[in-house]
Amino acid sequence: MHTRHIPLAGFFGKVSDHILKKRWWYLAGVILITVFFLSQMRTLRFDNSSEIWFVEGHRALEAKARFDEAFGNYQFAYLLFTREKTAFTPENFKRMAELADALEESVPYAKRVLWLGNAERIRGAGEQEVRIAPFFETPPATIEEIDKKLDEALQEPSFVGDLISPDKTALSMVVEFYTYPSKEEDLTPQKTVAKAVDAVLARPEFASLSPWVAGIPHFNVRYSALVKRDMGKLFGVVIVVQMVLLFFFARGIRGVIVPIGITILAVLWTMGTVGLIGFTLNLLSSAIPAMLVCVCIGDAMHAISSFYGGLRRGLSRSKAISAAFAEVGLALMLTSFTTAIGFLAYLSSEVVPYREMGIYVAIGVLYAFLLTLILTPILYSFGKISLPVKKDRAHNDIFSRWLQFCWCQVTTRPITIVLCFSAIMLITFVGYLNMKVESNTNKLVFK
Repeated sequence: MHTRHIPLAGFFGKVSDHILKKRWWYLAGVILITVFFLSQMRTLRFDNSSEIWFVEGHRALEAKARFDEAFGNYQFAYLLFTREKTAFTPENFKRMAELADALEESVPYAKRVLWLGNAERIRGAGEQEVRIAPFFETPPATIEEIDKKLDEALQEPSFVGDLISPDKTALSMVVEFYTYPSKEEDLTPQKTVAKAVDAVLARPEFASLSPWVAGIPHFNVRYSALVKRDMGKLFGVVIVVQMVLLFFFARGIRGVIVPIGITILAVLWTMGTVGLIGFTLNLLSSAIPAMLVCVCIGDAMHAISSFYGGLRRGLSRSKAISAAFAEVGLALMLTSFTTAIGFLAYLSSEVVPYREMGIYVAIGVLYAFLLTLILTPILYSFGKISLPVKKDRAHNDIFSRWLQFCWCQVTTRPITIVLCFSAIMLITFVGYLNMKVESNTNKLVFK
């Protein structure tokens, strides 16, 4: 194929020739860079706090800062003790008191720990006097005394529903926190708090209590762990699906390994770059690996297809590689740059995760283009290459028949096609108008 009419064809042809001459140096460079980025991935942090959704200086953050200054931290850690898991005995009440002290001493940013054992109540002590005293003035010595005090607690409206359930089967312990420090001091204070609470509960002396643990810090930390797990699972599923499709369409195992390998390296380099520049991952970031696979895998496929086209024309291996990148190099570069620019448009958003997603995907797309330009010539420069079988499959290939059918429908029934697409667009628009935004965090997780 003549490539004189293609701008920069000679440049990309010379680039591929240069890479082939220095292929071992380039391969070693890719390996070293990959090892470096893998080391940077250890610094990745997942931030699921509410503040990440707004840019610095946003009025919502200013309002929250005023709220925190006036009322303190709105987040709590809740421990729920049920009769089913924790017997309400004098021994366990003593351990609960020790647990409250341990939480207040050991959990960072803990302001106070409130439960029925250290709660106070107000009682009249005369015509113009009131008496504020602990609800448990002395530790309960018997189960009967505990039951009596629980019945007494049900007469206190401020206790019922907060510190004790109406049926006396559950008691709660609430850990209140001071306002969290800035992200420069502690990037993930919720994780710090949750780990400290779990560490205290894991002590042997509290093994008999077995409380349920809830609250925003624990929910966000465990939800982040769930997102990380599903991110790896989704990435693996996408890779398997792409490998199956490549095995069906590509010519041999190399046609599967090379595109998948380049895409995986682009994902690893991107995640390593995120760790290197100090950014964090968030809810939207969980889709980035799968998104990069779908967006980037076509680069290598175009180069490989053009390479086989050169072999079919009788070119040698090196000439076919050079001709392939002379033919598709500019197209790959323009596609990669326009895709990156499109995702960088997210920088205009005031939602920080959207901004970061645009940056991450743009970086990954450019990495995929660079790796395609380097690794495809190298990995196709050695080993046995099977020439395509020369036979006319135009009328037997299922996809050829499908494309032929689509072409016939579009050319023979243009009005019908336009009406169908208009109806689909109308249905889509109606659905968009009826779309609702769900902000309940409890609904982020399946039952």
